[in-house]
Amino acid sequence: MGAEKHNFYGATTNFITFPQTMLNPLMNMGRSVSDKNSVIKMLKKRFN
Repeated sequence: MGAEKHNFYGATTNFITFPQTMLNPLMNMGRSVSDKNSVIKMLKKRFN
């Protein structure tokens, strides 16, 4: 069907199907927040 294989390391993607697409803005905000904040550190450790 025209697809090509590409190897990537460390890449992330947002959800691409409904209803998970509703979480995409939340995921984008989480990626952009500084890891220096203690609350953010705890949340990222908890959900990684």
